[in-house]
Amino acid sequence: EWSGRAQHLFPAVGRTYIDDTEADGASRFIREGTQFSMPLHGFIKDVAWSGSAAVDATGARIQCSVESSSLPPAFKAMFPFAFKISAEYSIQDGGLQFVAKVTATGEKVLPF
Repeated sequence: EWSGRAQHLFPAVGRTYIDDTEADGASRFIREGTQFSMPLHGFIKDVAWSGSAAVDATGARIQCSVESSSLPPAFKAMFPFAFKISAEYSIQDGGLQFVAKVTATGEKVLPF
């Protein structure tokens, strides 16, 4: 079974261990006095990514990304910071390369 494996984890990569009595498996963090809660390992694995693919003389690549502006309100409430996350997989010269990038796209600094 492949479900739950080889995922992109953002904006959390585990528990933040804020003291609470709930054992709901959520990850919590406090930013500027406000507590936020999200699923363990974040939510980016649960949203649709846009993507493109290309093959040329140098190799093949797949690029995919998510921009926070396209997220449903429930996800924006978990992490109200503007960002773009992208991933590129490429095969060149007989090898596999992976590049991930997270960019702050708003005025607020990303907390992670």
